[in-house]
Amino acid sequence: MMKAAGVLAFVALLLIAGVTEAPAVAFNSTAGIGSCSGTATFPLPTTCVGGFVAITPDPAWQPNNPGILNASPAVWVSYANTGSGGLVVTPNATPPLTPANATETFTVSIPAGFASLSLLVWADDTAGVRVGGAPAYLASTTPGASAPNPVQGGNCAAGGLTCIPGGGAAFFIPLGGLANTVSFDVFQRDGASFGLLYQGELTPVPEPASLLLVGTALAVVGYVSRRRFQKKQQG
Repeated sequence: MMKAAGVLAFVALLLIAGVTEAPAVAFNSTAGIGSCSGTATFPLPTTCVGGFVAITPDPAWQPNNPGILNASPAVWVSYANTGSGGLVVTPNATPPLTPANATETFTVSIPAGFASLSLLVWADDTAGVRVGGAPAYLASTTPGASAPNPVQGGNCAAGGLTCIPGGGAAFFIPLGGLANTVSFDVFQRDGASFGLLYQGELTPVPEPASLLLVGTALAVVGYVSRRRFQKKQQG
């Protein structure tokens, strides 16, 4: 009995080693990444040459570097200086809040090799999240946050995917190891500052060596269980 328990303990260690071998990778909004495209009429260009532009968040927004999913820097970004004290006035979007009517779409590429993405998103005034260029918005695990909210609160949307502190709208996105893109359709419903903040973690696909390790561990568990069953039958 003690011998079997020792084998099972060793197998448990193998499983832990196999699962935790590859650490998660931060997926955060930072300056100089991604692309921007405007779908409304602006007085200035709406593309972000050189990637996202870091902006100063409004004091009422979720602060930069929320540190909820990881400790890597995550800052409010936009296509230009549209934050607090910014010089660019972003026009209002008119409902319905669909991808075709987004004030600005921010897109980030994800390379192959990741199993899933866990994500928290804030936006001013509100936003929807899409994957792979699909027209439909992803379902959020945060109640009421799967689609842009056209109802304004004190500083941005009144609930759902909004700008205020308190956790952000959460999403879990399976990737299956394939390269993909994530798009954020951000809508301006008021007349002041505008931006996007997100923080996430990419979970790597287990390496072949890890899969072999886990497979071996499971085989050992099966062998030990079968031997114990056979001994009971013989006794």
